[in-house]
Amino acid sequence: MRMHRSVCAMLWLSAMLCFGLKAMIGAQVDADGFLHELFFLLPLGYGLLALAVITTVILIIQRCRHQN
Repeated sequence: MRMHRSVCAMLWLSAMLCFGLKAMIGAQVDADGFLHELFFLLPLGYGLLALAVITTVILIIQRCRHQN
């Protein structure tokens, strides 16, 4: 159970890191009019966020079942 909590915490931190990096780096338009941004951080962050939520719900359900 302890390893599951650490995996869940790492998923939450990774998702927040992706969103934080996307916000800090931002986007730039060069002289030729091309947009340069790290777009892959958004779907990666949302995917990690979804996994973190699912893992958290599963851990809460397991904890409730174990206490009863």
